[in-house]
Amino acid sequence: MTRLTLLRKFAGNYLSIEGRPLPTFIIIGAQKGGTSSLFSYLSHHPAVVGSFIKEVQYFTRRYSWGLRGYRAFFPKVEQGLASRPIEVGESTPFYLFDELAPARIHALLPGVKLIAMLREPVERAYSHHKHNQRHGLDKRSFADAVAEDLERYKKHGIARAPGESAVSYRHHSYVRRGFYIDQLQRWVGRFPAGNLMMMKAEDFFADPATQTARALDFLGLPQVELPTGQAHNQYAYVKKDRGDFPELARLYEKANADLEKLTGINW
Repeated sequence: MTRLTLLRKFAGNYLSIEGRPLPTFIIIGAQKGGTSSLFSYLSHHPAVVGSFIKEVQYFTRRYSWGLRGYRAFFPKVEQGLASRPIEVGESTPFYLFDELAPARIHALLPGVKLIAMLREPVERAYSHHKHNQRHGLDKRSFADAVAEDLERYKKHGIARAPGESAVSYRHHSYVRRGFYIDQLQRWVGRFPAGNLMMMKAEDFFADPATQTARALDFLGLPQVELPTGQAHNQYAYVKKDRGDFPELARLYEKANADLEKLTGINW
């Protein structure tokens, strides 16, 4: 859809929100962890309806739009469909990283099911940087981008640094987004343990059908064959300019060890 088409669709939905349900599940991140593909696959299930755009960003950038604005991102549930169980979903990878999103989501949707897809931090950062370069959001080398964000982490942790714009925090947090344990601690304990699913992105990339089936089980949906053969929002890239970044790898060691204790995910 073009931007104009999206705006018209949203405006029409905003004026007619009756019958537009709120999400029962949200893919909360991480960026470049396969979230686009999983959301697409799940949306093909006959008992799933999804937002008309993938990254709604309601609990982050669009929170001021209010509940009516949030409902406008979702389709109406037809009367025949409402008579049987359905799952309503959206996927916004920034939710995992944003410090305000967990409390906001819990306040509105305390029983929502959450899926976190976690990718090896250095690979995630490199893919993130390549994504930004493709979209004209960062002209620096990966090494320079990492060096700047690493300094921010050393001084301020994963939080937004003083003087850092919201746009830069969203787009240039290459290093900070890899500290999953710090992010997950905002969600664990706030939501029931059975409502939070962890998925290793590399397992999803290697066998999307099996991991999508796991997600269906988590959502309590019957297993059906879904079109998991095509990846979404993925690009091949050459790793020769990535570098090894041993300092960065060492920095993640303890965080990754703590993550393994919490989730069983390791790299």
